[in-house]
Amino acid sequence: IVAHPNMLKRLVYVIDAENGAILTHFDHTCQIDGGRLQASAKTREAVKTSTQNIESTELTLVGPVNASGVDLLNVNRNFGAWQVSGNQIVLEDASKSMFNAAQSVMPNDPVGAIVTLTALGTSPEVQSSFNYDFISSGSATFNNPTGVSAHYNAGKSFDYYKTTFNRNSIDGTGGNILSFVEVSDNDGSSMENAYWNGAAMWYGNGGTFFKRLARGLDVGGHEMTHGVIEKTANLEYQGESGAMNESFADVFGAMIDRDDWKIGEDVMQAGVNPSGCLRDLSNPNNGVNSSSPWWQPKQLSERYTGNDDNGGVHINSGICNRAYYLFATNAAVGKDKAEQVYYKALRDYLVKSSKFIDLRIAVMQAATDLYGSAVSQAAAAAFDAVGILGNQPAGNYLGQLNKNPGDEYVLCVSDDGINLDLALGNGQYLGSIFTQGVESKPSITDDGRFIVFVSAAGHIVTVGMNYTQTQIIPILNGNFSANPIWRNAVVSKDGRFIAGLTQNQDNRVYIFDLADPNLNLPQTFTLYNPTYSQTPTITGEVQYADVLEFDYSGAYLMYDAFNKLSNSSGEDISYWDIGFLKFWNNGQFVSGAPFISKLFSGLPENTSVGDPTFAKNSPYIIAFDVFDSASN
Repeated sequence: IVAHPNMLKRLVYVIDAENGAILTHFDHTCQIDGGRLQASAKTREAVKTSTQNIESTELTLVGPVNASGVDLLNVNRNFGAWQVSGNQIVLEDASKSMFNAAQSVMPNDPVGAIVTLTALGTSPEVQSSFNYDFISSGSATFNNPTGVSAHYNAGKSFDYYKTTFNRNSIDGTGGNILSFVEVSDNDGSSMENAYWNGAAMWYGNGGTFFKRLARGLDVGGHEMTHGVIEKTANLEYQGESGAMNESFADVFGAMIDRDDWKIGEDVMQAGVNPSGCLRDLSNPNNGVNSSSPWWQPKQLSERYTGNDDNGGVHINSGICNRAYYLFATNAAVGKDKAEQVYYKALRDYLVKSSKFIDLRIAVMQAATDLYGSAVSQAAAAAFDAVGILGNQPAGNYLGQLNKNPGDEYVLCVSDDGINLDLALGNGQYLGSIFTQGVESKPSITDDGRFIVFVSAAGHIVTVGMNYTQTQIIPILNGNFSANPIWRNAVVSKDGRFIAGLTQNQDNRVYIFDLADPNLNLPQTFTLYNPTYSQTPTITGEVQYADVLEFDYSGAYLMYDAFNKLSNSSGEDISYWDIGFLKFWNNGQFVSGAPFISKLFSGLPENTSVGDPTFAKNSPYIIAFDVFDSASN
C-alpha cells in the first residue's frame, strides 16, 4: 500500500494479506533540494479521511460495492460506493470507466473516482474553520439524502458526457469528480448557492429562496459543465464571454436533465418566482419584468450593459440560452443534433476571449461540419432571432506587438546572489549595476530604462538606465521602500506601476501607482479563487503568491499562487496555479474585490503550474513551469 501523509511524503507499506499485519514500511519520497514547486506543490492531493491511521488500524480494503439511498426528491437511487473496512462504506464511486485502479490508493487517493464529501457545515471562505470528511454508512444503504443526491447527480452528469460525447470526466482525461455538500456561508449561515470553483462542486442547504441545492440534476450538470468549459474554450468569466460561459452551463445542464427547458425547478422554494424555476431557456424573461432578479434578456436589444455581475454574465446568458432553444427546437435539428453541434463549437472553435458573434460563427461552422447546410442555416436563423446577426466579422483578439528597436542587453545576477550585472546581447560583460545582494528576479520596463528588484536587505530597489551612443550609465535611485519587508517586486511594461509581495507570505498583493504623488500608500489586493456563482462567492484557499508580471495592457497582473484546503486533522488538498488579477479599470484602481481569472482550473492529478512569463512580442502567449509530483 502506498500512503501520502502529506504532499511530499510517499510511504510504502507491505501488509500480510491474510492477517493485516504490517511486515515492513519505508519512505519512498524522491526529493530535489532547492525547488520552490518541489517544496510544496501537489495538485488535488488525496481526499484523506480524518479517522484512518495506517500504522495502528487493521485494514481490510474490500473495494467497490453497489449502494443505494433515498435522495432529496424522495427517490431511491442506485450508485457506486467504496467499502473501506468492515461495514464502513463511503460515497466514492470507482465503478466508472475512468477509474484507474493501478494509480489509485483507495479510498484516500483515488484516480478517476466520483467522490462526495461533507463540508460539515463549514465554509471554504473561512480557512481557519473549514473542515470536510467522507460521507459514510454502516451498510450499503445510505441515509444521507443530500449526499445521495449530489453523488447520484455527479454520476449521471459523468454518464451524459461519456455517452454523448465520449468525454472521459470533466477534464477529458479521467480526473476525479469531487462534490462537497453541507457548505455554509462565510458567516456560518445556510448557503443559498451552488458553485464550481475549479476543483469541485459545492452545494449549500438553501433557505428563503432555494431548497437544498444538491436536489437538482440540472444544477449539478450546470456546475460540472463549468469545469468542462474551463478544460475546453475556457471562456473568460466577464462580459460576453462570461455570459456565454453561463449559457453553455445552462444548455448542458438542461440536456443532462432534458425533460424540460428550465434550470433549477427542483430547487426553488414554492412561491418565490411565478415560473417556479431559476432560469428558462425557452423564455428568459421568466414571467417577470426587468426589475426582477429572475428576469433575463431574450434578445440583444434587451442586454444589460452595466458592471455588476462581472458585466452581466448571469443576466445576458439568457440571450444565448434563447438562441440554443430556438436552434434545438427547429424541425431540422432537435436536441440530439443541437447538443453535438454546441459541444463541438465549445471544444474546437471558441477561445477564452470569444464574443457573441464568435458563438454564432462557431455554432454555424460546427453544424456544417457535422450535419451540413440545413442545420447550419437553422443555427443562423436562431441567432438572427435573438439579434446576434451575421453582419459582423469574427473577432480577432490576439494581435502582435511591434518589436522594440535598439540593441539587446542581458541583465543577470551573479552565482553568489550579490551582484546585478549587465552584458551586451553577445555576452560581453559590461559591469555591475548593484553589489549589495539581489533577492528577487529583476523586472525591467519595456524600453529598458527602469529596473526594479528586491535587495538582500528586503528593500524594493529602483535603478534608472541612461543609454547613449557611447556608454550606458546606471543611475541608482536607491531604496523605493521605506521598510525592508519585501520578497518580490516587479514593474509594469510602461513603468507606471510597481507590484510587491511582503515577507509575510500571505494572500495579498500591493501595487504602487508611480503617477500618484502619495507613493507610500499602495493599493492592497487580496487574492482568492473565483467561483461561478450569481451571488459573489469566493473560496479562500490561496495561501500566497510568488512570481509576478504585469501584462502588456497595464491593467492585469499575472501571478502564481500556492493553494491549500485543509481539514481539522491537518490533511489537505494543495497545488500551485496561475491567475490574472485585474487591478486597473477606466483610469483608476479597481475598488472592492478585483476580477480574477485562472489560466487553468481542475489541473490534472499531482500537477502544478507556476513561474509564468509573457512572450516579448505576443501578449497572448506565456511560458510556465509544470511540476508533476508523482514522478518528480
